[in-house]
Amino acid sequence: KRILTEVVASQPGNGLAQYHLANSEVRLNQLPAAIDGYRKALSSAPRLLDAANSLSWILASHPDEKLRSPDEALALARRLCNITKNQNPRFLDTLSVALANRGDFKNAILAADQAIALHGDDSEQATAQIVARRKLYSAGTPYRQESWQ
Repeated sequence: KRILTEVVASQPGNGLAQYHLANSEVRLNQLPAAIDGYRKALSSAPRLLDAANSLSWILASHPDEKLRSPDEALALARRLCNITKNQNPRFLDTLSVALANRGDFKNAILAADQAIALHGDDSEQATAQIVARRKLYSAGTPYRQESWQ
């Protein structure tokens, strides 16, 4: 993390370095710093789709209400799905989490179903995780990620 911090300090407009620093902060469970880092990365490099996805995921699924931002999470997830024409299962999964966070469980289920269909047999673990979240949505419960390691 120290090296990335130095790179970001010396090159504040380096969105990719900021993105990697934010990823490091997530692994260290420093979510407020990661949120700020992803926002800075997107400010410098708006086309960093993985940064937008990571930010949307945290803002939609964090268990601490103070760190969630339902409107921003949904706007980011919708933008990602629009850019990729609803063909990226990870972004559709994030959209489902953001929709459920806003209480739109019907559309969260639809987005989850699209993500599952696109994964196909490629990733059983990812598909199983989406199926588990889909069950929450069917019960009217949003997904909350408890661990960030």
